[in-house]
Amino acid sequence: MEFQEYFVILIVALVNMAVGALWYSTYLFGDVWMRLSGINAADVSQIKEIKKSAKISYLTSFVNAYAMGAVLLFLLTRMGVTTVVDAVSWTIVIWIGFVATTSLTNTMFTKRSKAVWLIDAGYHGVALLIMGVLLTLFL
Repeated sequence: MEFQEYFVILIVALVNMAVGALWYSTYLFGDVWMRLSGINAADVSQIKEIKKSAKISYLTSFVNAYAMGAVLLFLLTRMGVTTVVDAVSWTIVIWIGFVATTSLTNTMFTKRSKAVWLIDAGYHGVALLIMGVLLTLFL
């Protein structure tokens, strides 16, 4: 891989994080997601406990987003994707085949709310779509 590819993967990983910040903010699904996940924003001790692991959670999330960008680039390149339409189509297939299905299985076994799954899986779908389009446009 060339420097440009590493740099673009870094950018799409940061975009992934930005999409997540917006997705889980109070502007979109943050309040609903917290309520359905049993998180009370008014509970100072609960929020304090969550903040303890925030650094490692964000670092892990970024590393995962970078890996996702690298693998997505690999797959889209190997499939010969060169247009935005193809990037969107294949990214949806990848999301359904690997993200939506496995996360739904986890949701079923952990007995979490289907609404939480929709919010979480929706975020990953939108983030993957944006990543796929950006990778196709810039590489």
